[in-house]
Amino acid sequence: MKTRDLSHHLCLLMLCTTVFAETNHEASLPLPVILIGIGSLSNTEATQVRPLSSRPELAAALSNIDFISDLPAHCPAKYTNLVENANLFTPSEKRLLAEIPYLYQRITTNSGPSNSVLVSLEQTRWPLSEYYEVALFRDSNSNAQVKAFFAERSDGERRWISNKKEWISYRTKSGDGYDVSFYDNGLIDGFRQYKRNQLDGLWADFESNHCTELMHFVDGKAVGKWFTWNKDGSLYMEANFRIPYDLIEHLKF
Repeated sequence: MKTRDLSHHLCLLMLCTTVFAETNHEASLPLPVILIGIGSLSNTEATQVRPLSSRPELAAALSNIDFISDLPAHCPAKYTNLVENANLFTPSEKRLLAEIPYLYQRITTNSGPSNSVLVSLEQTRWPLSEYYEVALFRDSNSNAQVKAFFAERSDGERRWISNKKEWISYRTKSGDGYDVSFYDNGLIDGFRQYKRNQLDGLWADFESNHCTELMHFVDGKAVGKWFTWNKDGSLYMEANFRIPYDLIEHLKF
């Protein structure tokens, strides 16, 4: 991977931090964390990026991450970017990723998942972007909460709230759960797993059922391997975190 491409990749990752939305309530409503899919970054040569030496936060990241050079032209079979690949996804991760699209396929602003009740419906805004309606549902059996985000759409003449969910944030009372974003066709775009309200478990982005980025967190810190893939399925980046690394904190603006 070229230094220019790496710098651009890490700069994009810096966008993936907790964002707090403006609401019509006194308290800010936290939007789901890091659900912007980074995807393939292979076509970045024309992008103007400040040199690493002028970005101390990137230098800090590089000192804690080993990037693998001389990647093969074709992705090794063990790293094939499919959810079925047991080298990349655990059985429980595969099961959860398969269940989620069906669990939320019929959710609307006033109708939640099975055995849930609507608690509130609020309007919020992603900074510098569109408005959202946020439906909060509570599971009748476990008291777990589901926040469903529906974006405002426009055709130039009128505006309306889409009936297709864009994001789902699921949490148990202990703060375990996940944030997940969806394409319009209902397939998963991005997935982030949590324990005790901090990143813990799988972080993955997808395109057409193929994984485009994957890493894991433990207690809020990135651990193990970090992969990104090109659209043709070849590896764009392979890296190892030397120690459990607070990647998100060090890459905030």
